[in-house]
Amino acid sequence: MSNVASHALPWHRREDTWAIAIAIALVLAATAAHFLGAAHLVGATAPSFPTWSGGVANATAVLGSTPAALLLLFGAFLAAFSIASPMVDHLTRVYLEPAPAPTARCDAPVTAADVRAEGDRVRAHAERVARMMDILAARGFRFRRAGRRIVAESVETEASEVKDGLLAAGFVHCEFQIVLEYGRRWGIL
Repeated sequence: MSNVASHALPWHRREDTWAIAIAIALVLAATAAHFLGAAHLVGATAPSFPTWSGGVANATAVLGSTPAALLLLFGAFLAAFSIASPMVDHLTRVYLEPAPAPTARCDAPVTAADVRAEGDRVRAHAERVARMMDILAARGFRFRRAGRRIVAESVETEASEVKDGLLAAGFVHCEFQIVLEYGRRWGIL
């Protein structure tokens, strides 16, 4: 995902060019369809969607009476999403907190034993974060720091796969935060 200025892209990779080309193509297709009498064809193949008040049997019978219309509708959606799929990219980010929040209040009395216990808690937390990083690294994630947090990023692994993998490894939801971002590779979205 890049933030290249649109004027730096070739004309065929600009969003405005595609928007204009698609609009002109739709107008031409609709005009040609009108003059060729496609309105009758569309009306004959248009599916009618029943209400559910008539029961499942009624809905099945009505939808079964126009299988060509349903297949045509499915084909249109399949074509549209197949064309759009290569234009969309995703970025999965996992945020990890390497240091846990302190358990004691700032003004509370503290002893040496409290400090040692806090150190043990921080070491245990750091070990859990390192184990999560090992799991993410095995899935191809790259790591960087962002303030106090560690950010793991991948354009190959889906967010649901990461979540399921971390939960299966014994981690809990509050130990990580997953963000999935979609963006365009080029052109329109």
